[in-house]
Amino acid sequence: MKKLFLLISLFAAFASCALFYPQFFVEDAIDKRGDTNWSVNPPVNPFWELVGPRGFSMGTVSYVKLDFDTVSGVPYVAFRDTSNMGAVSVMRYDGTNWVYVGAPGFSGGDSRYLDFFIDGSTPYVAFQDMTNGGMLSVMRYTAGNWEYLTNAGISVRAARDISLFVSGGNVYAAFADQDELYGLSVYQFNGTVWSDLTTEAVTAEAVSGVSLWVDGGVPYAAFQDSEYFNSATVMRYLGPPASNGWLSMGFRGFSDGPVSGPVLAFNSGTPYVAFQDLANGSRATVMKFTGLTWTPLGLEGFTQDVAAFIDFAFDNNTPYIVFEDWDMALRATLKKYQPSGVVTTNSGTGAITTNDGWVSVGGAGFSAGAATFLSLDFYNNIPYVAFVDGSTAGSNKLTVMRLK
Repeated sequence: MKKLFLLISLFAAFASCALFYPQFFVEDAIDKRGDTNWSVNPPVNPFWELVGPRGFSMGTVSYVKLDFDTVSGVPYVAFRDTSNMGAVSVMRYDGTNWVYVGAPGFSGGDSRYLDFFIDGSTPYVAFQDMTNGGMLSVMRYTAGNWEYLTNAGISVRAARDISLFVSGGNVYAAFADQDELYGLSVYQFNGTVWSDLTTEAVTAEAVSGVSLWVDGGVPYAAFQDSEYFNSATVMRYLGPPASNGWLSMGFRGFSDGPVSGPVLAFNSGTPYVAFQDLANGSRATVMKFTGLTWTPLGLEGFTQDVAAFIDFAFDNNTPYIVFEDWDMALRATLKKYQPSGVVTTNSGTGAITTNDGWVSVGGAGFSAGAATFLSLDFYNNIPYVAFVDGSTAGSNKLTVMRLK
């Protein structure tokens, strides 16, 4: 019955979406470079610009992930590449065009649930390797080639909902593990061998939407917890299983109800998690751990309508969230949290207001069409967003945009 209720609720939310969306109007303060001379013609969002061509991939894509080489400042994107049998491809921006990093489709076959991480200048990718029984594979780009860390298919059985993180010379991969009835597993690679940090079952039932973060050398994992009615749970690693293994941060299932796609991020040692909040109209909610409990950052379900394909990140201690915005005809919207007392100048009217809560950055619905598989990152305080571009010109290929 719960599943039926959720399906009916989602159908009702979809049916309520506006079939038309308003023309862009100027809002949201001065841009990050201080330039307010924006033109509103042609009718596209003047705060955002394309990074390279629109729809630059050879074919349609999914599982899009964006990250930066923090040494050179070059953006990279990893994605499931249908023009190469659904294998993983990685591209980087050369200042004019996007070019392949190594061979296109280097994973050799269908690859899903991929995640991507650049450690300094070294790119890593983790994925469900369908040519190796759907098991977890992790690869690294070095000396002009992609190589497996030890070998392909390192998990015992199939892996899904994979999340990758590199910290302190160690590579971590968290995933829903078929060998544990799709419970949580976390592996660590120390440069020589892989170790299972969850050799004792951490969760008794399945997890999904796994999101991994490593802070101070300690792995943390957020996930949709089916053991607790599909609510959000965050757990931290305490050490080897003999010393209790994993412990929940606050209560397990701390959200009001079911969630989808939780994204974990830390700021100054404090964990935050963003998710699609099914208990609040499938809108976006962000929560912060206070040391004992999880509290909402702003309102719960703060978006105008359904928020899907959420990604979440910090820049200069400010939290940002990007999502497919059902209030804006499925286009992409970026919001940031402004606590009470933050002053914003409207560049269209000159009005000065004091905000408290989540506000759109560069205008809501900035993409030209529907945007899915959104991925957010920052460089020099400028937000970049990669996504599957559902506009007519984008043709469900890969597009990257940044705030001017």
